[in-house]
Amino acid sequence: MELFYQPFVELVHFQPVNPGKDLQLWELVTLGYLFILFIVSAAHCIVSGFEDKIRTRSYLHFLIFINFCIFLFIFLQPAHCMDLLSLLLIGVSILVGHLFVLTNSKAANLFFIGSILFQCMDAFINFLIEWGYLGMFLSAVLAGSVVPFSSEAVLAALVLPSTGLSPVICLLSASAGNLLGSLTCYAMGRMGRMDWLEKYFHMKREKVERMQAYLNGRSGFMAFFAFLPIIGSVIAVALGFLRSNIWVVSISMLAGKMLRYILVILAARGLIDLMV
Repeated sequence: MELFYQPFVELVHFQPVNPGKDLQLWELVTLGYLFILFIVSAAHCIVSGFEDKIRTRSYLHFLIFINFCIFLFIFLQPAHCMDLLSLLLIGVSILVGHLFVLTNSKAANLFFIGSILFQCMDAFINFLIEWGYLGMFLSAVLAGSVVPFSSEAVLAALVLPSTGLSPVICLLSASAGNLLGSLTCYAMGRMGRMDWLEKYFHMKREKVERMQAYLNGRSGFMAFFAFLPIIGSVIAVALGFLRSNIWVVSISMLAGKMLRYILVILAARGLIDLMV
């Protein structure tokens, strides 16, 4: 019972209106995710409400109104985010459940699978954030390999002043981990086992061969662009097939990855805050 009435008790303590500020990164991500689910499910409920009974329709419209008010209140009173989040989860869950029950299209199925994957990814990222520098290193290793992962989200969360972690150490951990991950791609290319890449990592032979043809005759300094999303792993694999000098490749990769992570840190903390 306390879980139910405690948020209402806390609501009587009003704070100065501070729209959207003082929210932590994980709170912004969670609220953004819930808001997307709310918009999609609420729009579906309003458009296809004729399929429901009148009483069900009234309940759902009431939930839409309540959830909208909760989102608005959190935006105006960010200090109450944790108190209202449990209520928001209940209301949005009902609306999303109604969406998936009444829809049986390919788009709805993809949206459902994407929602689950996002939840799992969000939980895993929060788990890595709790590990600090080690979590940063592991997330960067995954992101640099053929595994689809975003180390930028972990880095952006760890360099916030509230964590008390050093941005420089976070930068070094991220750069070293991402370099190690990319070198695994380089090693797979150097082994020359294209069948492994196709079978286990779903890399297309044509894409790797086109990248080889493009990089052939060019310097290993092209590894600088291994930080690019999607094609970064292909560049590393192609350089491995071409037997490019590993030292040139490593230095070039490290320079590109450090530059990318520096930009992420600047975006997360702001130039002024970082220079103070």
